[in-house]
Amino acid sequence: AMVQDSQLFCKRAYYKLFDKTCMTSILEGPKVEKESSWKLSFYFGPKELHALVKVDPRLGSLDYSGLLGPIAKWFMMFMKWLYSFLHNYGLVIIVLAIFIKLILLPFTIKAEASNKKQMELQKKIQYIKHRYKDDPERSKQEQAELIAKHGMPGLSSCLPLLLQLPIFYALSRVLSGSIDLYHASFLWIPDLAVRDPWYILPILTSLSMIGMMRSTGDSRQQISSIAMAIFIGIVSLNLSSGLALYIFVTTFLGVAQTFIQKRFA
Repeated sequence: AMVQDSQLFCKRAYYKLFDKTCMTSILEGPKVEKESSWKLSFYFGPKELHALVKVDPRLGSLDYSGLLGPIAKWFMMFMKWLYSFLHNYGLVIIVLAIFIKLILLPFTIKAEASNKKQMELQKKIQYIKHRYKDDPERSKQEQAELIAKHGMPGLSSCLPLLLQLPIFYALSRVLSGSIDLYHASFLWIPDLAVRDPWYILPILTSLSMIGMMRSTGDSRQQISSIAMAIFIGIVSLNLSSGLALYIFVTTFLGVAQTFIQKRFA
C-alpha cells in the first residue's frame, strides 16, 4: 500500500495478475521533460490491523471500507477476543455462529409464526374459492371478510433473511480475507483461509439444508429445495474453509431449531 506521496507523483495505478502466482503493479506519474525525483513510501507486510494502524491510521480501514465495513471490523475484533479464550479459530467460528443464531432467534420464531399464519390463511382462501367457485361476488366478499378478520401476515417473515444478508456479507469479508485465519487449522482442515481440501463442509452443508427443508413437510417444494441445497453446496466448494464452516454451523443450527420446535411445540 502506498502510504505517502507528498509530491503528488502518482496519477494512475493498476495491476496485472499472471497465472495467479505473479502480480505486476504499475504507478504512472506525470510526463517527465527534465531530470526529476520523487519520494514515495509504501507498506509491505501482513494485513494485521495493529500493524497497519502503526504505519498509517488510514490503513486501518483497508479491509473495512464501505457501508458494512464497521460491522466487519467489529466481527474481527470479537473473533480475536474469543480466540484469546478458545485458542482455535475453528471453535471461534462455531461460537460466533451460535452467538449470531441466538441474537436472531426472536426474529426467526416470529417469522415462522407469520409463515404458519400465512399458510393457514391461504388454505382458508383456497377453501372459499372452491366453495363459491360459481359465485365470484360471494367469493370476493368472503375473502375480504376473512382478511379483515385475521389480517395479512405482512413482511415479518422476511425479516430474518434481511438481517442475515448484511451479517453474512460482513462475515464473508472477515472469514475470506483475514490474515489471522492463514494456516489456522481445525480438525481435518489444515488452513481455514483456503477451501476445504476434502469438500466435507460443502457436502455437510447440502445435507443439512436438505434435512431442514424436508422437515417443513411441504412436498410441493421438495424438488426446488433439494436443487437449492445442491447449489449452495457447489458454491461452498470454492469458499474459504472458515466461511464454509460458518455456513454449515448456521444451517445445522437451523435444522436443530426446527426439530426442537416440532418436538416440543
